[in-house]
Order: sequence, then structure tokens, then C-alpha cells
Amino acid sequence: MWEVFDDVSGAWNYLSVPVTPGWHDLRISYDNGAVYYYLDSQLVYTDTNLGYPDNANGLSAVFLEAYNFGNNAYTAAWSNFGTPMRPCRFCQMC
Repeated sequence: MWEVFDDVSGAWNYLSVPVTPGWHDLRISYDNGAVYYYLDSQLVYTDTNLGYPDNANGLSAVFLEAYNFGNNAYTAAWSNFGTPMRPCRFCQMC
């Protein structure tokens, strides 16, 4: 299950995007007072209820986690995690 945490409400937002096997591209971007979450080039969540002023640097931490609740065996791997040093392949701006 894909989730996004809302720091203002303190709640997890469960996304309707199904979890599928294979590699996935994740992207988080900030623009014009909102945080946008993308999964495989698809916008999956927009957060406009930010707990900080629009001109502040509000992103303080990112957690990538994978849990297995005993349903199936799987492997979770992270690759190339970080701030892009060049335009990303999705929007050519971030």
C-alpha cells in the first residue's frame, strides 16, 4: 500500500494506486504553496495543507520504508535516491 503522511493532521493518506512488482520512480516536488507526489510519472497526491509558510523550506525529512506483514516474500531496494543534479525525466524542470 502506498501512503503519504500529513504532518498537519498527523494522519496517513492511503493512495488508491496499486502496489505492483518491479522498480518504481518516486518524485516529490514543491511549487506555488503545494507539495506534489508522483509515482511512475503519475501525480498521485497533492498536499496544499502545509504546516509552514509558502516561502519556507518545509521539507525536513523523507522516509522510504517497506514492510512485509507476512503475506508474501519480497525484496525492497532503493537506487539513486537524492536530489536531482539535472532536470528530471518527467518535467525537465526539477
